[in-house]
Amino acid sequence: MKNTFQFAYTIQSAQGIFLKPHKIEVWDGSKETALQHEFRKPLHYLDDALLGLGIYLFSSYLKSPLFRSTDIPYTDYLATWKKLNPIYSLYFRFQPRAKALRQYQNTPQGLDRFLASLRSGMQATAKPWGIDLEEMRQCLDAFAMLEEDLKVPLLFNFDIDFSPQVVEELHVLYGMLFHLRALIGIDHNRHPDVAVHEGCTVDPFGDYLPKAEFIVNDAMIYHQFQKLNKSLPTTSNTHFERADMSSVKAWLSPLQASFQQYAHNACQLVDNLPEEFLKALKPQELEEALYLIQMDWLFGTPAGLLFRIREELYALDEGYEKVFWRDFEGHHLRPSQPLRIATSLTDEDIRRHSVAA
Repeated sequence: MKNTFQFAYTIQSAQGIFLKPHKIEVWDGSKETALQHEFRKPLHYLDDALLGLGIYLFSSYLKSPLFRSTDIPYTDYLATWKKLNPIYSLYFRFQPRAKALRQYQNTPQGLDRFLASLRSGMQATAKPWGIDLEEMRQCLDAFAMLEEDLKVPLLFNFDIDFSPQVVEELHVLYGMLFHLRALIGIDHNRHPDVAVHEGCTVDPFGDYLPKAEFIVNDAMIYHQFQKLNKSLPTTSNTHFERADMSSVKAWLSPLQASFQQYAHNACQLVDNLPEEFLKALKPQELEEALYLIQMDWLFGTPAGLLFRIREELYALDEGYEKVFWRDFEGHHLRPSQPLRIATSLTDEDIRRHSVAA
């Protein structure tokens, strides 16, 4: 495969502490348009090139030979995206360990309805001229429907499963949202707030599960509490034993409620792990495992992928400072302005940055 990919697109945004993208307009591919763009080498982490690839993979219009503005086959776009996408490759690295933690072999009900609704929102987003990000709100409605059908949170859910084709489709959506945010962050750092002189960062793990070590500490305490709770006898023989058990349970019940209120993530983590797994490890081993399991779940499960997509959709809708960059709340608003991207991706770039090997 010898191709030079060229991507030229404009991110149109509304004003905000961070610019709020509402559409991505793709160039038409004509020679006349090409002369208007100075194609540069991709950024260090390829966010501009990966967003360009993602747009072509995401859009039903650009997939079609009738609309594609280049003679490079769609399959080459897909193969290149897989080679260069580190987060996509992480899924297959973490998936085996995450699958081992599944407690149920049957996939939960309601996923077909969710996928139909999500795909409908994605199709509404794709336009002949590019991506209408304001239509992404329909995808948020699909996520609200999903948790209503599941009756359990997505967080640390190991039992949702999808076909490889659906997983790939969801990764394309996630990648487009993630690299779009990265570009908005890079642009923001080029124009720092003069009052604070600080920049934002993009963390593929910490952005979604901040303070993972605190979750581990809370999970260890909650696990010990659960062991105590489960060790209590279910029946009592005498009046005095029944009275003692009643007072103990009256003491434990508000503690359980407090754990759920103040350490919800930790409770979700412990409650979604198989009992045999928790019993098999010594405390120090379990502490180390609980940290790694958070990464296994986030990067190696369909539920973790859905969780990341939902967070990106919330941020796109509400503002990035509301979800990911909370330290910037209250800073001055940046005026609306287009962000123009023109980048080329050569075989040498692909070989140098490939993660598929």
